[in-house]
Amino acid sequence: MSHSPDQRIQSIETRLARIEEFLKIEATSSDAQTPPPTKAVPHQAKLKKSSVLGSSNLLAVAAVICFILASTFTIKLALDSGWLTPDRQLGLSLGLGVLLCALGRFLNMIEESYRSYLSAAGCVILFLSSYASSLFFEAVPSTLSVLGTIGSASVTLAFYRFHKSDVFAFVATVGTFLCPLFFQQTLGDSYLLSFYFLTWAAVFSQFSISLKSRTLAILSSYLGLGVYAALTHSQHISEIDELALTIFTLFAQFSIFTGGVFRFSTKNETPLSLRETWFFFPVLCFFYAVTYSFMGILGVQLIPTLGQWLGHNLDSLYGIGLGCFVYLFYYKAKGRLSEIQSLNSGTMVHSFLGIAIFHSGYLTLLPDGARTWLLPSAILLSYIARNRELKFNGVARLLMGAISFFEFVNLLGKLLMESSVDMNHMLSSLSVLSLGFLFYFKQGRNSRSHVAIFLWCFHVLALSLGYRLIEGYGSLAVTGVWGLYAVLILGLGYSQKDAPLAKSSLMILLVVAGKALIYDASQAPSLLRIGCLLLTGATLYGSGYLFRKMNSWNKP
Repeated sequence: MSHSPDQRIQSIETRLARIEEFLKIEATSSDAQTPPPTKAVPHQAKLKKSSVLGSSNLLAVAAVICFILASTFTIKLALDSGWLTPDRQLGLSLGLGVLLCALGRFLNMIEESYRSYLSAAGCVILFLSSYASSLFFEAVPSTLSVLGTIGSASVTLAFYRFHKSDVFAFVATVGTFLCPLFFQQTLGDSYLLSFYFLTWAAVFSQFSISLKSRTLAILSSYLGLGVYAALTHSQHISEIDELALTIFTLFAQFSIFTGGVFRFSTKNETPLSLRETWFFFPVLCFFYAVTYSFMGILGVQLIPTLGQWLGHNLDSLYGIGLGCFVYLFYYKAKGRLSEIQSLNSGTMVHSFLGIAIFHSGYLTLLPDGARTWLLPSAILLSYIARNRELKFNGVARLLMGAISFFEFVNLLGKLLMESSVDMNHMLSSLSVLSLGFLFYFKQGRNSRSHVAIFLWCFHVLALSLGYRLIEGYGSLAVTGVWGLYAVLILGLGYSQKDAPLAKSSLMILLVVAGKALIYDASQAPSLLRIGCLLLTGATLYGSGYLFRKMNSWNKP
């Protein structure tokens, strides 16, 4: 069937209209799937992160090390030889630092992230030059050296704002703190050294906050405290003013780093993670150990001023104060951030506080006579806490448990090893047994998980005290007292239907039987030997009968 020309033209127009409509639909759907254009971010507002592990970056790091070492050995050359004057060598070092900073800023043919290595090396050399200019060269007055350090810090912060690179901050931090270790000569001005390290601590703490980098905060705290402690320890400081300045500088650095962590958490509303928290724990312990040793030396030097007791215990008082200082920062951060999320640093801070109290308070500050009463106090405190349904946190329980363990071992050592025991330890042992007896029957026997350990410790202490009180009357008297004690425990457990208490007497009975058969029977006269064996046999037989009766308690 043929179509007229008009019909064909109309059919073609209809098809073209359908194609045009289809193309419009496709164009609309593709526009809908295209993401909106992103707003351009200003060049300096971006944080450039660059891996240091790439091959090109490793070469750049090696180059930075070469530049810094060149400047360092240029400075050292003035100390070892005289072929160039110190002023000229200082000028060469400063010139190298300025040149590297200028290349890092204006060498536009190289990408900016790679240029940041040059800027970082230049900043380290500027810090190094200002550090050495007065301490070693004595080429400039100390005032100009201080101004040079402030200027170097300002240049470093300015270059950080330009590069916004974590690599720049990392290289500048490591290089700046490690360079002083190359100089082994005696430091000429401790006040300048203190100023340098405090300035660096403030600069790199600000870096960690701006970069939002916990790694940088941890690194700078380890390097700052560690390098300064190494430099001061190598000088064998003993003068009072030098010791006071060293302790002040260490504590000021610690305050700056701690304040930086606090500021980081509150400003960015990001508390420390659990892993970051425990990375800070070793530096806390290191700082505690270093400053504790310095405080001990200072206290001995200040005995004529402070008095005998305060001078010898100044380090212990400082240790407890340091633990409270760290806890104060945690408490303030907890008040600001607890509404956002819980803090992971609580366990670490409580652990450090526990270590400070245990070492400075328990081991060194408390006299031996006062420590003797800590174990009875711990038992009484546990009884009151359970009676009033009070709960201690895990660290407090651990601290109280550690002190109780040490005091228990100490009491046993006094009772068994020493030739004479003073009345203080005797009364303390009697108090422990009395309070332990009260604690067990009021609350302890309901705690089935630890009742066996508690009873064993209780019996060991009771046997040791019995031995010390009766040993003057002979070995048979000790055996008789121990056997009487075992029978009393078994009878009390049987009457109260307390199976753990009754069964715990089995250990004592076996000790009594072994002592009677092996030692007493061979040492005593014949008549006493026969009586001892008969009495021991009767006691064991009667005890066995009670144990058979106790087995029926669990049967229907």
